[in-house]
Amino acid sequence: MAIRVTRASAPSRQGFVLVVSLTMALVVAIVVSAIAGYVSHAARETRVFLAKDRCRFAAQSAIEQAKVEIQTGFSDYVGTSGTGIKIDPRQAEVYNWFDNVSADRRTIGIATAKHTPVTLQDPTNLINGCVVHIAIGLAVVHDLNTPVAEVPVVATGIYTYPDGLEVRATIQERICFATGQSQVFNYAYFVNNYGWMDGSSITINGDLRANGDVSLNASTINGRIYAAENDEVGATGKITLKSSPKIKNTSGYRSAAGHQARPDVDDYNVPGSYDAPAASTTITTGLKGTHGSSIVNPEAEPIPMPFVSDLGDYVEFANEKNGTLTYPGYSYTDSAGKVRSVSGGTISAHYQGTGPSGNAALADNGALVLVGTQSNPIRINGPVVVDNDVIIKGYVSGQGTIYCGRNIHIIGDVKYVNAPSWGHPDANDAAVEASNATKDLLGLIAKGNIVVGDCTTDAWMNSVGKYINGGSSSVVEQYACDESDANIGYPTLFQGSYTAQEYVAGHGVDGTGYFPKVIPATETYTVSEPQYNWRGQLIGYKTVTKERAVTDESGYAVLSDMVGRKYYQTVCDDHVISSLKDSAGIGQIDAVLYNNHGIFGTPGKSGVKFNLNGSIVCRDEALIFSGSGINFNWDMRLMPRTGNTTVERLGLPVGPQKPYTVSWQEVPESLNPAMTAGGGE
Repeated sequence: MAIRVTRASAPSRQGFVLVVSLTMALVVAIVVSAIAGYVSHAARETRVFLAKDRCRFAAQSAIEQAKVEIQTGFSDYVGTSGTGIKIDPRQAEVYNWFDNVSADRRTIGIATAKHTPVTLQDPTNLINGCVVHIAIGLAVVHDLNTPVAEVPVVATGIYTYPDGLEVRATIQERICFATGQSQVFNYAYFVNNYGWMDGSSITINGDLRANGDVSLNASTINGRIYAAENDEVGATGKITLKSSPKIKNTSGYRSAAGHQARPDVDDYNVPGSYDAPAASTTITTGLKGTHGSSIVNPEAEPIPMPFVSDLGDYVEFANEKNGTLTYPGYSYTDSAGKVRSVSGGTISAHYQGTGPSGNAALADNGALVLVGTQSNPIRINGPVVVDNDVIIKGYVSGQGTIYCGRNIHIIGDVKYVNAPSWGHPDANDAAVEASNATKDLLGLIAKGNIVVGDCTTDAWMNSVGKYINGGSSSVVEQYACDESDANIGYPTLFQGSYTAQEYVAGHGVDGTGYFPKVIPATETYTVSEPQYNWRGQLIGYKTVTKERAVTDESGYAVLSDMVGRKYYQTVCDDHVISSLKDSAGIGQIDAVLYNNHGIFGTPGKSGVKFNLNGSIVCRDEALIFSGSGINFNWDMRLMPRTGNTTVERLGLPVGPQKPYTVSWQEVPESLNPAMTAGGGE
């Protein structure tokens, strides 16, 4: 039997290849689709990411603008140059301004006859290509009786691509608005008008600043120099450097500066220290300190100089701080030649007693004379208010501020019993700072003027008069006055002469509105005087009319009860100054000097370089010194910083501080009232 073998059929290779090809195509399609989707998604996310940045930038820009608008509105309400502070130095009540927010969260502030609230408006133009909507956030924080308010400002930026893709971002920034010791005290010399230093024997150990133009002629300025545009006095913020004014480097400063001049940065690296240039040199534009800060700063931003306003607010402040002032007794010879003895005493916050005349019905009522000795100094603790003039000389102990209702007359050296000291260099910075924090520090604050020297003499007027009389040599400009200064004879717009008579509306003689000078009170009398010929022979008698001081039954001179006098004069009998003054002159003033109007006079003492240790702040300045020169030494304890309890104890005038950010975050759009209230899209 034959066996048959059969071969099996081979499978179709063509069909297999087709299946594999289709599978691979499907996988590729899926991968390509996935990649395309990923690329598309990534591209969209990139666009969103970039647009988000645009929106954040736009929203932040709008918040910065809102911050400026709120600060400007608040500062105007508080009172800047030309309008005046409206409350006491704590400025707690003024923060009620921040508690007033409209229902749509667009408007903040208090509406008054002189001030309008701040209303935030959405920018009419695109910012960085974005539409922006802005509003006040949902929770303004202002604790009762505190000079700080936190304001949330929230803005939404919206960017739309040409293909319709819309991206949004919402930013909320919590901003702290606050007042504190006015920034004008950060300078050795601050003037709200024309700043001038004329003479090679003048040295400022501290920064110099003017809300106006500055002229330096051969002086030495160991610090920075600032000038600012000021439309009120027609200043452009120009700094003029004449006759090569000088500045010292660290080693030169250390060897020349006294112990009451601030330390330098290399020695004492805290805010306020002297940032010296690398080499002692002539001051020129472009000169920088060792840390790169400009020495000469023309066209800087002006710093508002607040007015000391309604004295009653400061009385309230002094009472809250429990301010006290203890002073010794003294004696003076009045204009009738009689010696008056005045007892010392202690003031609790507010002095409104009789003046040196002892008669409450007369013009010097509320005036106070302070004469301290090294063994029995004037002792001060905290703020104290004196209703009328203050006449001061001698030694002072403690830390505090005298608020004066009119003029402060400095008639002799004013010296600390325990003065601060910086060693140049200090051996132990922390120990020196702690020690100086408790040393004596005096503020002298006047609603009127601070007058240095014996202003009752012709010599004083011959030195100072032409600079303060509004004439061609005058350094005084017209300026708006605080309305409360009408009580001491200032008009709404000061006319530029401190040698003019005070103006008090409604109280003038014959309707003129001005008073004659009638201090002390005088009367006419007649005497019969013998007449002689050229041979000295008596030929008869003639009745002559003369004038004399009015005296009381004890023979003491009597002051007038009228308030008429010139701006620089005192309400007291002129002889209080002339009989108590330091006849050798004034060689040193340890104090922070501040007033609403002018600081002028004749510091100086033969053979002595006059030192003002503290700070000088005024609207006008004309200190015409004699002697060997003048040093302005800034007291760096005035620099406000965390934990500076010395500044708190003083109670100096305050002003709006720069706002600062408390927190910043990106938030849901629902937290923007401009969006949820229908103001957005």
